[in-house]
Amino acid sequence: KNAVAGASEEVPVSTLDECMERFGWKGIDFMKIDAEGEEENILAGGARFFAQESPLIEFEYKAGAEVNMGLVEAFERMGFSCYRLVPGLNLLIPFPAGTAADGYLLNLFCCKPDRAAELNRRGILATAEDLETARKQTIPLQSSHDWRNALAGCEWCRALLSVWSENSTQNPCPELEAALGMFFFSHDTSFPHALRVAAMERSLQGLREICAKDATGLSECTRARVAREFGLRQEAVASLGALTNKILAEKQVNPRAPFLL
Repeated sequence: KNAVAGASEEVPVSTLDECMERFGWKGIDFMKIDAEGEEENILAGGARFFAQESPLIEFEYKAGAEVNMGLVEAFERMGFSCYRLVPGLNLLIPFPAGTAADGYLLNLFCCKPDRAAELNRRGILATAEDLETARKQTIPLQSSHDWRNALAGCEWCRALLSVWSENSTQNPCPELEAALGMFFFSHDTSFPHALRVAAMERSLQGLREICAKDATGLSECTRARVAREFGLRQEAVASLGALTNKILAEKQVNPRAPFLL
């Protein structure tokens, strides 16, 4: 019963196993579970369904302020590994139980190894093994990943390109150029998707180090962009907050070094 303005209505409920039997469900590719805290009861009522079927599942990981790590563990006991979305690359990456979650993360995905292998072949999911290998590799940056070339076609920054080039000659910052190169590499779909994820990780780590050492210019803005694309919205919000405080304190903006909106 769900009381709304003093009224209530009884509705029939069924389990996944009962529905599978009744409707002859078979070969389910995808399902979404959002049941306001009743997710584990759904799992209990679908033991046969989850044993026989192998869909990609999107489920609510956080409702309000409550994080349901027990659901991640319950899925893992059933043979499902959990993943989170990297929105900037439209890729799923592993999210094992015990992972520290972003404060804005609401939904996770999970699937069995056979579905993970299929999604990996389609370039939608990066496995833990592929990521481990990619993180050890050298990122083969090319001229197209240099910010001078990558941003040349962006209308909003055309007026700044000459300023950035002059400043880069007078005040070179190889760390910033490397971080930007890694970011643009991560969007190059001609390379393996796991290597692209590793490149975005390195870009973000480089920007963290730049901002911690000397947050000059609009490096916090760039960090916010990369963090958001990597699915770390809480870090992006914190970076923009730091940038806002800096601008309010200094009463000026320094756009002389290349940055991302």
